[in-house]
Amino acid sequence: MRRYSTGFSSRLALFGVFGLGLSACAYPEVFEASERRAVQEYWQKVGKIVVESAGPKGQEWVARQTAEGSQYLHAVLYFRGKDKLPPNQANSGAPSSVAAWQAWLDRKYAFDGERAEIEAARRDGRPAPPTTALDPGPAPADMVAALGEPPELVAATRPKRYALTFDDGYHVDFVDNVKVRPKYPYYRFTDGVIAYGTRLGEETPERLRATFAAAGVSDSLQKVMIRVSRLEGGFASVNTYDTGVVSVGFIQFAALQQGGGSLGRMLQCFKGSSPEEFHSSFRRYGIDVTDDGLVAAVDPSTAEEYIGAEACMLIVRDKRLTAVFQRAGEKCEAYRVAQVVAARNDFCPDQDRIQLNLGGKTVSVCFGDVVRSEAGLATLMDRKVNVGNLREVARTLQRLVDAYGITDLSGLPSVEYDLIRASSYREDFLVAADLSQPRQVAAPQSRAGTREMRKGSTPSKKASKK
Repeated sequence: MRRYSTGFSSRLALFGVFGLGLSACAYPEVFEASERRAVQEYWQKVGKIVVESAGPKGQEWVARQTAEGSQYLHAVLYFRGKDKLPPNQANSGAPSSVAAWQAWLDRKYAFDGERAEIEAARRDGRPAPPTTALDPGPAPADMVAALGEPPELVAATRPKRYALTFDDGYHVDFVDNVKVRPKYPYYRFTDGVIAYGTRLGEETPERLRATFAAAGVSDSLQKVMIRVSRLEGGFASVNTYDTGVVSVGFIQFAALQQGGGSLGRMLQCFKGSSPEEFHSSFRRYGIDVTDDGLVAAVDPSTAEEYIGAEACMLIVRDKRLTAVFQRAGEKCEAYRVAQVVAARNDFCPDQDRIQLNLGGKTVSVCFGDVVRSEAGLATLMDRKVNVGNLREVARTLQRLVDAYGITDLSGLPSVEYDLIRASSYREDFLVAADLSQPRQVAAPQSRAGTREMRKGSTPSKKASKK
């Protein structure tokens, strides 16, 4: 049976990737025909997933932000921006007119929200709620010229609940049309879901220690990872509604647009280290990973195989495949260990190398040469997990090096505190009592300058995604 790798479905137009010359590529089949039939037969035996209304009591229809509206809000938020910004921070490099765009969108969001509530009540046969929001009027002409006409930001929708029990008794329960915070810019798939599973804070200390020890992670790095995971999820967490497309695990390994990303690398890690457990937790249910790190999936209904972006879109649509990740996170210790190993390899910042100018000489240094405290590592790991890079941190470090006149490697640890203050992202780990802290040894007269650096580059959110 032929199928294709990264052929983007029309729904991925939300990512704005069309027109980039991408084409579908044929891959060798990951599953043999007999295996695809076995996957289909398993899901037929287990039975179809139960789907029912998930609206509040006495309601089926609710007002929810639209995926198209979220994409538009994202385009405005990052208009002419280069790097992903901290949560809720506008792009300071954008034209001043963007502030007027955002003010108009605030009014439209409120107006669309009230109209959606009225429509939801009408469809349910309920009394219409009172209205207070005014019609925002026409969209700013320069915004329309730059980004097109804005879509409906909030609409009436009918959330659905999906319930499934595996043959071993493990039960899952998902709800689509996720309620996101107002003006959330990363919402992409209305039929996507989120499930947290057991959070790390709810795990027994003994099981956590065993998992991290099996991954070869020190007690100190375990503390850092667990603190960052509070912003992400647990080993069984799964998210299929935002720009990560399919994001799973305690650090939210994401497939992203191409259908591989850190999720593909983590699955490769699991498959390579524990092939039997990988087969029993993923492959037998219709999920695998290619040699080059793309997710592969078998459609439980048709036995057709998909690779990359199309495989991930299948996982978004078919909650049976979504459930496979949650089940593995709760029941398979080898999968949990693989997550920790992959997180150490992909997201621990201490070995990341950057080029610094020290006294007129270009020197290659690791962030571990500068950041040695647990609070510092957590701050950088938070950024790397959520943004994907530490470019802004590197720029801030160079500014500090220049400001303090540091000319050799021995002086770098003296700026750790100021670097971490300036690089705080979703959480201020400098106030975390359970993490070791950097010493405040930098020149006190520079503190105001560091605060200005923080305002200009990294003032303090997940956004995500991711």
